[in-house]
Amino acid sequence: MAAILAAVFSGLAWRAAHRQAESADRQLKMAQDADQKSEAAHVSAWLVMHRQVAKVYVRNGNGGPVYDVHCAVHLKPQEPTEEAGSLINIWADTWTALSPAAADVNDDEKIRLSIDGNAYNPEGEWRWEVKSNRHSLPLAQISSMKHWTLRDGGNGAHGLAVELEFRDSTGKKWKRSYDGRLLAQEEPDYAVGVQHSSN
Repeated sequence: MAAILAAVFSGLAWRAAHRQAESADRQLKMAQDADQKSEAAHVSAWLVMHRQVAKVYVRNGNGGPVYDVHCAVHLKPQEPTEEAGSLINIWADTWTALSPAAADVNDDEKIRLSIDGNAYNPEGEWRWEVKSNRHSLPLAQISSMKHWTLRDGGNGAHGLAVELEFRDSTGKKWKRSYDGRLLAQEEPDYAVGVQHSSN
């Protein structure tokens, strides 16, 4: 009888220890996920509009670089029928690595976008040209100055928005969406530091 009781108590103790180990594993995984997201949370992109000039900022607030950084600015027209309701790509660039941010946030400015005159479109419409301080040729055309505003993040909102994709120091891919959300990208990881084509 004593042997049976010992076996029962041994089984109970093993189950309790097993549950405790599983709980510790879950807590460790949660801590690792939080630590990994903490690195990604310090990488951001934003737009500032001043006198119809849109300044694009990309900042890495970590102590080390992030990799395969792709930043894109697009414009959503106000009218859903215009441009088939789709986004107009304004500018994009890619960097193999983005170093930790400088003390002065102005050093994080990547480009300035502005409206410069207008150009005649072959379809017979007048359109405004989008130019930058880094390119001699126009980057895009828009049909109305009322589109040249910052998008406020709502689904129905129109205007300019910026999106950012990058890989952290472990090679995990992240996306900072136009409304500021940080999203982990589910895809096979590949070697950090691979250069993609740049626009």
